[in-house]
Amino acid sequence: METYPRQAALTGQFRHGQPRTFRVTDTSVYFLRSQGSRDAALRLYRWDRATGAAMELLAGSGDPTDAELAMRERLRETASGITTYDVRDDRVVAGVGGSLLAWDPVGGGRQIVAADGAYDPRLSPDGQWISWVSNGALQVCSWDGSDHRILVESEADITWGVCDFIAAEEFNRSRGYWWLPDSSGLMVQRTDDTPVPIWHRSDPANPQREPAQQRYPHAGAANALVEVWRFDLDGEGTRVPLPEAEYLATVRGGAIGVFDRAQTALTVCDVDGHIIGRVERQPWLDLVPGLPRRSGDVLVAWTDEARRRLTMDGHAVTPAEVHLRSYLGEIDGTHYVTACTTPAESRVGCIDSGGFRWLSEPGKYTTATVERDLIITSETTWDRYGAQVTVRDRDYAVLADVDSLAEVPQVEASPTLLAAGIEDVQVVVLMPSEHSSEPLPILMNPYGGPHAQRVLAARSAYAGAQWLADQGFCVVIADGRGTPGQSPAWEHAIAGDLRDAALEDQVTALERVVSAYPDQVDPSRVGILGWSYGGYLAALAVLQRPDVFSAAVAGAPVTEWRLYDTAYTERYLGDPRTDPAPYDHSSLLPLAANLERPLMLIHGLADDNVFAAHTLQLSSALTAAGRPHQVLPLSGVTHMTPQPQVAENLLLLQVDFFRRHLG
Repeated sequence: METYPRQAALTGQFRHGQPRTFRVTDTSVYFLRSQGSRDAALRLYRWDRATGAAMELLAGSGDPTDAELAMRERLRETASGITTYDVRDDRVVAGVGGSLLAWDPVGGGRQIVAADGAYDPRLSPDGQWISWVSNGALQVCSWDGSDHRILVESEADITWGVCDFIAAEEFNRSRGYWWLPDSSGLMVQRTDDTPVPIWHRSDPANPQREPAQQRYPHAGAANALVEVWRFDLDGEGTRVPLPEAEYLATVRGGAIGVFDRAQTALTVCDVDGHIIGRVERQPWLDLVPGLPRRSGDVLVAWTDEARRRLTMDGHAVTPAEVHLRSYLGEIDGTHYVTACTTPAESRVGCIDSGGFRWLSEPGKYTTATVERDLIITSETTWDRYGAQVTVRDRDYAVLADVDSLAEVPQVEASPTLLAAGIEDVQVVVLMPSEHSSEPLPILMNPYGGPHAQRVLAARSAYAGAQWLADQGFCVVIADGRGTPGQSPAWEHAIAGDLRDAALEDQVTALERVVSAYPDQVDPSRVGILGWSYGGYLAALAVLQRPDVFSAAVAGAPVTEWRLYDTAYTERYLGDPRTDPAPYDHSSLLPLAANLERPLMLIHGLADDNVFAAHTLQLSSALTAAGRPHQVLPLSGVTHMTPQPQVAENLLLLQVDFFRRHLG
């Protein structure tokens, strides 16, 4: 029988076969999906709104360019095939394997041969032009493939039309150019990486290879110099006179948002550079997906109070008890959002002349896309595997369900949400499907940091944790201070200290589990397993609280915050050049001599986000202090560990580690 680790690895953690990335026209709904649960290659499908029939339009294969691979890494994209496409009035262009594919209802599908090495394709609003980035140049051609033009070419450390590392990694912005609404030209990002330090990533397993060079803006270092230019279709460019700022954070809906370095103020400009609004917040301002943007002459943004609220022209339009998650869009004067009153849930709501009202039901985690006159929702629940994807009209009535081909995990996840209120640690517990009366060792499995929730109304989110539990553990997942979904104050509780509050909340969660299951768990045998920020928490736990935690596995952990990027780290800890104390306090390196519990460090040597230097520096400090530990280096593996064999064996190795050290 196939094991769960192998099943999870081969199905892309059960994401293969799920429909995604929807676009809508007057006649059709387009989306991406692979052909099955074991197929990673995405294909483009078209659903006919009149007949309800769906058909495959485009498929392709080939190796992506280095630039496209870098973009996929920033997006945490593990799929292959068609991952980006654009639609205008049923004309479609898609990028795959460095080439462009085009389709229209009249001409059918074709390949644009001239687009060698292309990625990130777009169509002009009138559908007459195709644009893309290829071999360092921003290029366009007419829809039929003729009239090919190079608008601007990149050189050395200056790029055009490509998103910078910080915006992609920290501001959820992958685009580096945008068509003007009248199709007369494009707004283009110019990025000068010259001031950014060069870091190197070597592959010791292949010493014949040159180390990879990367411009990496670590905390306290210089950032890239970013500008926005306007180019007409003849290649004439002029710089948009934006206010002086550190980061180009957002570009959407006729609004350009630029951040100061401390990320306490977002200045919003129109496409001509005129200031149209400003959003401010101490100690920092978290961006809201979909915002800011313009609706006519009104700036749609947000404000941080007891809950994050949607604002229009400076006035809050969502209730004070509702926490805004994202802005979806507008249909004929009705504005749509996702929001919540309970951290584990997400609901769709709308604002019209009658005020705010909910559209989706409570008890679910719903994400959505608003395109033209339709709403496409993806709903998960506590008791159902997979997401239900549905096409709805503006009144939220169901028009059609979109089939998912994703596989169902072979484990029967049974998460239990421990009672917790707003602004409290959210805790989920998973017990083995079958276990004896003997008390179980506890395995904490957090992320526990900013911008990521683990406690969600989504049964699929707990399949891996359930498998861990079935190996003989009580698995605990906890979202503490700093995690999203509750309030700005909850997120801001980690200001100046990424260490103490986050770890304290994991201990609080553990105590609640012990209190709720006094005869079923053994508090003397507690392990902790995490990746990325969760890896930081795992290593911190055994270094700072060996009285509580018996063993830890830390995957791709940040160990020294001076080695992580500017925008993320300075948002929470400030600038180390002016105040190093928060960095000293949050670093794991000074704690190395405290280690008295088993610790395994795992790190991909090709990780371009959390460099392997983090693990290696901690290992060096532990060795210098005479503290035994394990290090598992993964040659050729990035931050995502997408390789199926690696993903499968990592799970098995971690379970073996905890069985040996927790009993």
